[in-house]
Amino acid sequence: MPANYKAELVRVFGCPVAENPTGVMQEAAFAAAGLNWRYLTSPHKVAVRSRLDEVSPDAAMIGAVNTVRREGDRLISENTDGKGFLRGVAPNPPETRLIKAARAQGLKALNGLAMLVYQGAIAFEMWTGQKASEAVMKDALEKAFGGLTCQI
Repeated sequence: MPANYKAELVRVFGCPVAENPTGVMQEAAFAAAGLNWRYLTSPHKVAVRSRLDEVSPDAAMIGAVNTVRREGDRLISENTDGKGFLRGVAPNPPETRLIKAARAQGLKALNGLAMLVYQGAIAFEMWTGQKASEAVMKDALEKAFGGLTCQI
């Protein structure tokens, strides 16, 4: 069988995109699954809705799209933010002033990296049909944030 050098592209809509570490996590998960896929983040979470065939209930409720999945020839909008947040805690940045203040008072506070892992795993499964390696995603984020612990 001839070698296949074609990489599949996955695109997520977000804003801002420059500070978004999700690509590091997704690319690590693709590699761990043996997939030659590349991750791109694009702005325009709201504007893209009108260009899709269907808006999922989650994307409609949140009012924005951060993931598009294909069902046959149809493009369906999704939003994994809420799903990741319900299992996670605080959004990025992982070490907010609130988290630091809570810890200074002796309170247990979890950072936002867990949310990124969970919503990323949901999107990964939508795109690939495979279970995502949350451990690989967690490790990639911890490395991207200089060893900051991802509390899952």
